[in-house]
Amino acid sequence: MTLRKLLAQAMMLAVAAGSIFVTGAAPASAGAGDPTIFIVHGLPGAGKVDICIGGSEVASKVAYATRVKERVAAGKVNIKVRKATKGKCKGKLLAAGGATLGADANRTFVASVVAGKGKVTSFQNNVDPTGPGQNRLTVAHRMKAKQLDILDGVGTKLITGLAPNGSPQTVPIASGGIYNLTATKAGTVNIVAGPRTITKTGPGQAFTAVLVGSGKAATRQIVVFKQTVGVV
Repeated sequence: MTLRKLLAQAMMLAVAAGSIFVTGAAPASAGAGDPTIFIVHGLPGAGKVDICIGGSEVASKVAYATRVKERVAAGKVNIKVRKATKGKCKGKLLAAGGATLGADANRTFVASVVAGKGKVTSFQNNVDPTGPGQNRLTVAHRMKAKQLDILDGVGTKLITGLAPNGSPQTVPIASGGIYNLTATKAGTVNIVAGPRTITKTGPGQAFTAVLVGSGKAATRQIVVFKQTVGVV
């Protein structure tokens, strides 16, 4: 074999080896069909926070009673909520938690105070298509309060006896309407939070409402977000 052929062959092997190394070193990342998650900042008095997933800061200076949306790779997801500060994931740890997600999972994580301590809890979102002319409303109680009822304004009861830190409750609601979500003490019309107005309720939408806050009235909020899920 000539010297030129030997050099060419050596170069091809080097390029191939380099390609294998780069491919193997590529980090895992979310793509189409991977889980969708929502993270709600429900830690009253904490101020702005940074949200970290697996050591990477995915959202910075997140305000209280707001949510962020992320796409993540399937598998174990560890979420840490830290006091907003300079540097990535360097602030004081305020709450943590996680879950194992399958492909196409759709889940809400809430950083709130549970039994006096900051904790991240979660629940699966129902993203099945709705019936014709319907929307879906799911409400989760993560507020420092006893059982609550959820009303439309101060009249129509949508959900009764919603337990703190328990499983969320889901009800169908008509599309095309305007809703004023109000949380009251169970069995009364004594308002605890709200009203939180929902508009633009087109067909095939799923609304999630998360109740957060402490004993202070100013912190009691209803965080609402929606997803388009389609119609059967």
